[in-house]
Amino acid sequence: MLRLFAVSCLALLTPALCIAARADSARLITQSTSSDCGPAALATLLTFYLDTPAQEAEIMRLASTDPTIGTSLKGLETAAAAKKCDADSFRMDYATLQNQLRAFGTPVIVRMLNPEPHFAVVLEANDKEVGLSDPAVGNIIMSRKAFLKRWIAPAAKPSAPEGYVFVAARPDGKVNAAAFAQARRDLAQMRRALETKRAPLIPSFR
Repeated sequence: MLRLFAVSCLALLTPALCIAARADSARLITQSTSSDCGPAALATLLTFYLDTPAQEAEIMRLASTDPTIGTSLKGLETAAAAKKCDADSFRMDYATLQNQLRAFGTPVIVRMLNPEPHFAVVLEANDKEVGLSDPAVGNIIMSRKAFLKRWIAPAAKPSAPEGYVFVAARPDGKVNAAAFAQARRDLAQMRRALETKRAPLIPSFR
């Protein structure tokens, strides 16, 4: 549907934006190069949360990833369809993103735009923070404010700020609810560590 591309690198997640990062990157397929964030994010969503095994290189081929400009949302939709999953891309506001996560019980992929385009998997979005599986840096927690700065489309009206979201589902509706629940428990553990130690997990970004 939407032909928007994303290329990312580690440097794009600046220290000021990240509250905590965890090095083990459980349930995450990391990107191999700076242009592979989209395929890695989709491979993560398919493999761990939709019980549809996928490899980054496979998704790159199916999505026609360009090594220079990355992957479009349309390319991710095409790749998901090739893996026999339904997929579509939308613009939505933060409240709708929260409702999407609650209603469907599976993560979604967001296309962040600032300071550079980048794809990541959203595990949780509450009123204060957003939990992400970021293929560039690992499992992280960002403040809602920092996330919105990265995610909201530049052309969005201030009265109706929206960002891009990619949603995928199996035709039979199957999701790995246990993996999703564990991912959210891991985020809760990260928060407890922050509260207990008054300092973020690896690395320290405050």
